[in-house]
Formats: sequence, structure tokens, C-alpha cells
Amino acid sequence: MNLRLRLVDVCGWAYALWLLGGEPAMAQQDTAGLATVQYRTAVRAQNEGFYEQAATEWTDFIRDYPADTRIDRAYHYRGVCYLKLDKPAEAMADFQKVVSDYPQSELHQAAALYLGIAQYRLGQQGDAKMYDAALATLKSVNPINAALIHRRMAGHRPLGLLSLPPLCAPLSSLTQPKVLRSLH
Repeated sequence: MNLRLRLVDVCGWAYALWLLGGEPAMAQQDTAGLATVQYRTAVRAQNEGFYEQAATEWTDFIRDYPADTRIDRAYHYRGVCYLKLDKPAEAMADFQKVVSDYPQSELHQAAALYLGIAQYRLGQQGDAKMYDAALATLKSVNPINAALIHRRMAGHRPLGLLSLPPLCAPLSSLTQPKVLRSLH
């Protein structure tokens, strides 16, 4: 009987300690685990091409875990989903968030490039001032190919990113006849 009483007392104290101090640590661990599950769900949906679902999952992640260390990635990847869904205004907002709020992010340079692409697509949809914004953004991302970007956008033709020379191409490659012929 005495042993049983002690066990109840010990369990009671353990329960009291859990209520007073143990729960926040457990809640933080649970929150981190739930954040990872949410993040992986969004990644999986995006990798499988379900961009609408992925955008929703990224939105949930951003709303539910704003202090997560992967929040910059969530904004970036949601922006990519929005571009795939032909929603350049929403994509532009997400890429701008990464560029302005997370300058140390690994995705900062990529977000700036995608920001320029989103601005360009808005220009294609009728907002002519977005062409200038896209040009400025893309020049800031890669000043080496600024002349090529400017020529490409001068006629407001589709950007055709796959036909552009590599982003690290030297400026001299822009004057080669082969490259200039592809611009006309």
C-alpha cells in the first residue's frame, strides 16, 4: 500500500511538472515535426506537378509556421507555383518578399531572376510599365547579359528563356553573328 501511494505521488508530481513546465518543450517539438510534415507535403505536391495544391500547402506553411527557418523557401516555391499557374502578380509578391526580406537566403538570386520573369509576364498581360521593372530587375540579377535582355525586351517579344545564352556568358558572345541572328 505504501509503495502504491508513493507511485501515485510520483505520478502526480510528474503530471504537475508536465503541466507547469514540460508542455512548451513538447509543443515546440511537435510543432517542428508538424512543420516538417507540412513542408514535405508542399514539396511533394510541387514536384509531382500539382501546383494548385502545392500553392495551398505553401500558404498553409507560411501561415502556420512564420518563424520556421525555411520560410524564405516557402515564399520562393509558392512563387514558382504561381508562375506555373499563370498568376504573375501573386508570384511577383512572393519573389519580392524573398528579395527584400531575406537577402542572405540561398534562393535570393533565383528569387530576383523569377521576380523579373513575373514582372515580364505582367507586362505581357497588359501592364506596360512592368516591362521596365522587369528590365531593371533582370539587369540587376545579371549585368553581363543586360544588353541581350534589353534587346529581347525592346520588341516585347516572348522572353524565350531556353534560347538565351547561359547567364554567365561573356559580353563578347553577344556580338557574335549567330547570337544576334537569333534575336531577330
